[in-house]
Amino acid sequence: MIDQPPSTAALLTSIAAVINAIAWPAVAAWFLFTHRSGVSNLLQVFGKKMSAAKKLKFGQIELEEELEAGIRDAREGAASGEPQKEVPKEQIQAAVDLKARILNADVPRSAVLETVRRQMDALAQEYEQTRRKMPSGPSRTRRMNEIAAGMRALALTALPLRAEFSQSESIGQRLAAICMFQVSPSAADFEWLVERVKREPQPFIFYQAAIAILELVREGSYTDPEAIRSGIKGAIDVIASYKDGPDLNTLDVLNEALFLVR
Repeated sequence: MIDQPPSTAALLTSIAAVINAIAWPAVAAWFLFTHRSGVSNLLQVFGKKMSAAKKLKFGQIELEEELEAGIRDAREGAASGEPQKEVPKEQIQAAVDLKARILNADVPRSAVLETVRRQMDALAQEYEQTRRKMPSGPSRTRRMNEIAAGMRALALTALPLRAEFSQSESIGQRLAAICMFQVSPSAADFEWLVERVKREPQPFIFYQAAIAILELVREGSYTDPEAIRSGIKGAIDVIASYKDGPDLNTLDVLNEALFLVR
């Protein structure tokens, strides 16, 4: 059987396909050649953006690792079920050191704050779960002390969140705010701390607020001694009036703060 010659239409279609296959690479090569300067600049910009994105990703990873290490170190140094009558100096120094390292992180400040917020939120949730699930006793107190120590490690880096956390409905976030006040006392926060002693339902929380008041007095972060005395006396009266008996540790801290007011 003899092959039939191709039709004119089929032949033209084949020729067009060949021309198309040859033409597009040629057009592309011509375009790249005539616009080589612009294409070069575009590639440079794209390369810089890719490099910046990669650098930001690595910076974010390093930031999270730095925060996690700071929290872990602080927690390991606070493994005690006994009440702490003051914020350990090494925890304050750890907060200072961590903030200095974070400031050198190659990450935008907004990203730093959001990362710190996530870490602080995780600690707040852990406190609430610990309080809810563990039975009362030295083991639970030890765990809560560890959590508070982790919050103090983040305290200086998290200061922009202090007002937000202090007004939170979450008792864990309010504890985080109290820990910030412990590390960075301010007379403007005194009344809020007194209210925490008077109103918070959990002894660990109002005890930590009393510690923050004592730190404020020790640091002399106030200008009106009489107002400070009055506030502390009011807190003492509330704690002393509990029907089930006063929290003696909290009273001890508040009485020491009252004695130190000058």
